[in-house]
Amino acid sequence: MNSEADEPGGRLYDTPHHAAAPLRGLPSVPGMRAATVETCLQSLALVSNRIDTARKPSDELLAAMRVVLDRFVRAGLPYDTGRDGCRRFDIVELRNFVNVADQCFGDPFWRQYAMPLGKRFMLEAFADGDTERYEQDSCAGAARVLPPRRFRLRLSRTYDPRFLKKTEICRLRLPVPFEDSALTDLTVVLSAPKAHEIIRCSRPPGRLDVTVDPDKVSELTSAATCEFVCHPHRSSSEGVLNHREEALALGPSEGLIRLTPAVRELAEELVGGETKTMTIVRLFWDYLHAALNIGPLRYAQLNPADPLISILNIGWADCQLASALLVALGRSRELPARIVSGFMLQNTRPGYHYWAEVWVAERGWAPFDPLGFSVTRPGERSPWRDIFFGRIDYRARVECLPRLFTGLPGFRLPVAWHLNVSRIEGGIRTCLEDSSNGEAVFSDDVSCERLR
Repeated sequence: MNSEADEPGGRLYDTPHHAAAPLRGLPSVPGMRAATVETCLQSLALVSNRIDTARKPSDELLAAMRVVLDRFVRAGLPYDTGRDGCRRFDIVELRNFVNVADQCFGDPFWRQYAMPLGKRFMLEAFADGDTERYEQDSCAGAARVLPPRRFRLRLSRTYDPRFLKKTEICRLRLPVPFEDSALTDLTVVLSAPKAHEIIRCSRPPGRLDVTVDPDKVSELTSAATCEFVCHPHRSSSEGVLNHREEALALGPSEGLIRLTPAVRELAEELVGGETKTMTIVRLFWDYLHAALNIGPLRYAQLNPADPLISILNIGWADCQLASALLVALGRSRELPARIVSGFMLQNTRPGYHYWAEVWVAERGWAPFDPLGFSVTRPGERSPWRDIFFGRIDYRARVECLPRLFTGLPGFRLPVAWHLNVSRIEGGIRTCLEDSSNGEAVFSDDVSCERLR
């Protein structure tokens, strides 16, 4: 299990001390290389198709991931040397390097590990557990209308008290699903904190807020079990769009969504005189697929005056940024559009995710999720890129921006942060970490069970 990749002061394949300059197309933020070799191996194992996702990676798989990491370093993956003499990597650079190595050098990791795993997860709901056919393009085209299903979702969020804004009392916010026509029969049972530790408790749509005295609880954890029926085929709103909702869905400035002159000009250039909603969305969709790699991105890299054009200049976007750009292009053509987010209800890897919705006459809010872009190369004509074009699998929505949102009250966020995902028994743990030192502001544990 020993490797030169973590030998103090050692040189790996004649790589310079700070490695090569970041490759073109690979976003980089100085000072963010805090991840150890062990953390990198776990991260690579997480996107491996050769693992039971409910279990820890085997020693054999971690050894294989060491070979991959060594190969990436030889190819130019940047790193720094820590005070202990060991290499430190930027976990965001590592994850994006998987795509870079495939597209620039023909490295086999994305093709043999990451891409097949993504296809398996996307196929899970449509294949009723038979995901071994994921390599066939016909699988993506066979996605179908899904019947209603009942789910149990267990959620837990633990905060680090060092990131509290004040210490007298604090509000622990836990994202939970909200009920509408696409999700019915919702029950939410709080399991932490204990009843005698709670000062106040409320459950507005999309969140569970618990106020506690941080000095009188054993840990800053909020946990709940949710049960509900999910109806993927139902629009969250059908019929006529009311004026208030339409105004919100056409707003020129909303968080990352900015209808700047450059965004409007791009929308005009792509669409021309086309007026049919689905055709317009298709034109935007094809453009974004050709222009973007899907991967993590630090928002500090974006120009605050025009964040969406920044995405196109960089050539990378995560699920929220890609959805924001699709929404902005749609609004530029007077198509009501919005960002939604929530939990993907997968037994193997339930996780939090963002996608877009566009109002389509006589149908209502239609979902458009660019997740399929992550298992195809930019511009590649594959049915997988369209697997969530106008449809989705089982989801539990939590946010519907800008009207319903969760936020993070009472806690401060680092200037630069990233999400680090790992396995736990029966589910997934996602930590929001300070990129400068790897400390977790909070960690979310999620597990999902299909009941029938």
